[in-house]
Amino acid sequence: MEKSLDDDFLEKEFFGGSSEEEEDDNDENNYNEMESQENENSNLKQNLAGIDLKANNFKENTHNQGNSRKDINTQSLDNIGIKLENQSTDFKHKLNSPIFTNNSEETLNSESAELEKDKKGMDVEPLDVDPMVADFISSYKTFMQDVSLDDKSVQSKREDLNIENINSEKIDRNLDDIKKQRVTVESKIKVNEVESKEIDKYSKITMLEYPPRGQIKPDPELVNCRGYEVTPYVSALINYQVYSIASTRNMRWLFTGGEDGHIYKWDFFASMNDTFKDDGKSNILSPVYSMAVQSEGLWLLSGKKSGDIGLWSIRHDEGRCIHNLKRHREPVSTLKLTPDEYGLVSGSWDKNVLYWDLNTGGISRSFIGHVSQLSSCSFQPLDGSNSTLSPNRVPLLMTTSVDGQSLLWDVRDKTALPTRLVPPLKTPPWALSSCWNANGNVIYVGRRNSSIDEYDIVAGKLSRSHKLPSSSGPVSQVCGLPNGSHFLSASYDNIRLWDISNNTNRKGYIQFQVIPGHHGATISQMYVDDSGKYLITAVGSRDWDGSGANSCLFYEINPS
Repeated sequence: MEKSLDDDFLEKEFFGGSSEEEEDDNDENNYNEMESQENENSNLKQNLAGIDLKANNFKENTHNQGNSRKDINTQSLDNIGIKLENQSTDFKHKLNSPIFTNNSEETLNSESAELEKDKKGMDVEPLDVDPMVADFISSYKTFMQDVSLDDKSVQSKREDLNIENINSEKIDRNLDDIKKQRVTVESKIKVNEVESKEIDKYSKITMLEYPPRGQIKPDPELVNCRGYEVTPYVSALINYQVYSIASTRNMRWLFTGGEDGHIYKWDFFASMNDTFKDDGKSNILSPVYSMAVQSEGLWLLSGKKSGDIGLWSIRHDEGRCIHNLKRHREPVSTLKLTPDEYGLVSGSWDKNVLYWDLNTGGISRSFIGHVSQLSSCSFQPLDGSNSTLSPNRVPLLMTTSVDGQSLLWDVRDKTALPTRLVPPLKTPPWALSSCWNANGNVIYVGRRNSSIDEYDIVAGKLSRSHKLPSSSGPVSQVCGLPNGSHFLSASYDNIRLWDISNNTNRKGYIQFQVIPGHHGATISQMYVDDSGKYLITAVGSRDWDGSGANSCLFYEINPS
């Protein structure tokens, strides 16, 4: 038998060289092995056909599932690639069995050609292995990169991860929504907390039931004058900070309260002699943050740091605590008697404003709208000489909170929303005081940025802002004067008298003059009596901010 070059190559490659005699002796064995190998190759071909069919079905299914299944777990793919390479090594070992016949060679070539035909169109790099195995491995890996792995464990794991991710995203969104709802509910609870307290059904809005009490009208000279001279009169040194001032209608008696928890009664015209008043029920006294006195000096109300409002007897059984009004939970920072003096409005650090019926001791109404500590409250003037408000009308109530918000309330309508005085742009959230002018048509609000905002109530807007020197500090108190065109302001450096009449438009005119007395102190309250003749100022911080000497100054106001 004559050998060709191909036969020599195969002989060297598969057998390492052999003679013709050895070939004749092994023909019978080779024939049997070839027959078994052909059977095994047939089975392998069937397996490959099954794999291709399964891959085509899987590709069609994954195509319908969308692009969400194209994200392949790289680690799982690498592990399965290693597994496939190991399987291909075994497959190659079986295909490279020691067979040397023309029939087996033709069979292998035909199978390789058939596989090449089936894999046509796939860009596969040949491996350094048998071409059939290389084509199979490369085409299968490329196919799996284009779609996904036909591996149930990997697929189920991916689905579980997708479900977990989706559930995690939903949980995060739900948690964010819950947090937002919780913040909203908490803020609403803080604002509306007083609504849970039952309003006394027997209590009434006394302003609608009784006429206003008469007040002392200012001297016509003080109403019609073009300016004022404010002169210091007396300085009263006190051992503690003074937080509040109140007096009877004719300035017969003056009352001060502060951080020591006592209320001092002063005889204003008899050398400023003083006597005490305090709560004798406890050894620990609560500082007095606010006060209001009945015009004839029959009784007095004091707002305490504890949140209670004490009702005291003055003229009869002097100094006895008649009753404590308990509804506020934090310091009562402002008190104001209604014009009829049968009702009381209180504001507290608990952000609540309450209307009390003093005939029953119950709450007639709660004013819901503030979200910060209350700093002041006042009623629109009724009996001013130039007042635009008819005596038969019910005055508006103005409340101001520390965050700079001022609200106007119609006491007659419980369902009406308040009118908000909008501060200028870039105004810091801080206001400790606000007041009306004598005519009841202008409001002044002291700000933290050394300015005073003026609002026109008739026009319903901000008119202008009055600027102090930047070194003056926050404006802690403002107070109107009888002629309607002047007002007082207190800042950390000084007290100023402002002239906002029409003649202030001329060039070079200075709108304010400094009032001597205080310098470098926080003024807790400025009080001008109904007659407009006297000004009393007190130094104290009410635990807000500031410091100063513990004193009260008394001024006399004269027309100029």
